Amino acid sequence: MGLRLEVGGTNLARVLVVEDNPAILDILTVLLEGEGFEVIGTGDGADAERLARTLVPDLAILDLMLPGLSGGEIARRLRQSACTRHVKIAYISALTPEDAERQGWNVARPDLFISKPFDIHDLVERIRALLGPAIWKEAGSA
Repeated sequence: MGLRLEVGGTNLARVLVVEDNPAILDILTVLLEGEGFEVIGTGDGADAERLARTLVPDLAILDLMLPGLSGGEIARRLRQSACTRHVKIAYISALTPEDAERQGWNVARPDLFISKPFDIHDLVERIRALLGPAIWKEAGSA
C-alpha cells in the first residue's frame, strides 16, 4: 500500500504552475508530481486565471514576467475573487524579491518568493511548509 497526500479534503494538493519557459515548466511539473502533488501547468497568463477559477488549486506558482498577463496581475485577480482568495501564491522569478518590488512586478504580496535558479530540494521543502500540515494516509484507507 502506498501513501497519498490529503490536503483540504482532496486526495492530492493541487498546484497550478504558470511558467512561460517550457523547460522550467516541465521540470517543475515532473518534480512536483514526483513529490505527490497534482500539477496543472500552463505558460499563458489568461489561461492560468481561467484554470485557477475552474480548478481552484491549493497553490499557484506564478512566473512574474509572463507575456501579456503578468504573474503579479494574476495573483492580484486571484486575491480579489471570492472563489480563489484562499489560494496560496508563490512567485518564481529571476528577480530578487527586492528587485521585483522596486520594478513594480510585486502587485500582490506572495506567500512565497522563489528565486531562479532554485534548489529543487529547497523548493519542495518550502512548498510543503507553505501548504501546512498534510494528512498522510495509507492508500485505500478511509
